[in-house]
Amino acid sequence: MVTVERILALCAQHHLTAVNYCEKMGFSKSVVTGWKAGKSKPTADVIRKTAELFDVSTDYLMGMTDDCQSHKRPADPQYLQKLQEIPSMHFHLLKGIEGLDLSERDVDFIIKMARAYKISSQEEEKK
Repeated sequence: MVTVERILALCAQHHLTAVNYCEKMGFSKSVVTGWKAGKSKPTADVIRKTAELFDVSTDYLMGMTDDCQSHKRPADPQYLQKLQEIPSMHFHLLKGIEGLDLSERDVDFIIKMARAYKISSQEEEKK
């Protein structure tokens, strides 16, 4: 629930009610109510759009960093090189997954999440 907590905290920091946030995002207040009740979670698209709205990183919203401005720092060259190593074929496979029509940006986001998960898993195994 880190993501929901951070979204709500950002709303408060920007003096937005849940209703105002939902209006800006283009969905009904029941979406946030579902998050608070634990019945649903924000989608990748909602996380991306929320990050853009509040000018924070998606990593921050997902609890992967406590630095909400990490997206404004130059990316680690080794990380960028690893992303470039992914065969272009994977992009095409991801675009059609489960019948979803994903944009290149969505695919990039999914790959970044997968890479971050793999890195954190490897770090946990070392401990």
